[in-house]
Amino acid sequence: MTKTRILRHAAAALLAAAALGASAAASAAPASAVPATRTAHPTTVKPDDGGVWSVENGPVAYYNSPSTRVTVLGGQFSNGEQVDLMCYEFGGPAGPYNNTLWYETYTNGAFVFINDHNLNTPGTAASPDPQGTPCRTAGVGDDMPGGPYYTAVGSAVWTNEPNASSQYNAGFGFSNGDTMSLYCYAYGGPAGPYGNVLWYYAEDLNTQTFGWVNDHYLSTPDTAANPVPESWSCVQADDSGF
Repeated sequence: MTKTRILRHAAAALLAAAALGASAAASAAPASAVPATRTAHPTTVKPDDGGVWSVENGPVAYYNSPSTRVTVLGGQFSNGEQVDLMCYEFGGPAGPYNNTLWYETYTNGAFVFINDHNLNTPGTAASPDPQGTPCRTAGVGDDMPGGPYYTAVGSAVWTNEPNASSQYNAGFGFSNGDTMSLYCYAYGGPAGPYGNVLWYYAEDLNTQTFGWVNDHYLSTPDTAANPVPESWSCVQADDSGF
């Protein structure tokens, strides 16, 4: 299976620990925030593919997805801070130019996302220049850990990121009625007729293919106006080593 996995990098953790001081008080975070209490697995090692870049246009909150929908308690990125970019995903728009390019990194004891607008990386919102490799891509295989099972409602091509514009190869997708195993979720770009921003990294058990699927195409009880994740988040999955 050629699925890209995010692996731990002990050096990144040490850098993050040195760069960050005490975390921000929980009471100062917005109501939509989630705790940053996860723990890394330093036994697996992989160089951070995207290189080290500096934060700009900050300060900016930690996010648990490639989206500004949910922040993570525990601090924020400050201007000039050095950030190891582990991998990238296209997701929801952010910043004054609606930049959809995001990077995942490890900082302050958690895996979090930062938008390209807040980094001195090359490229622009209109012409993004991703650094490194995608975090999780679509593909063929059947060894993804199991998750909640739902049914596909409608047919579509897998996407490589939680964004409708990053479709996988034509012919690789899911069909109406297929059984879908939802591995993890992330908020991303809007999709479907109602602009649903909830996405799942999932496997089609009928075709043994996998990739990103928008909640609009699933029999989950949620709605675009009130998305409620039915699995753990993908950053939680990263922390668990899967």
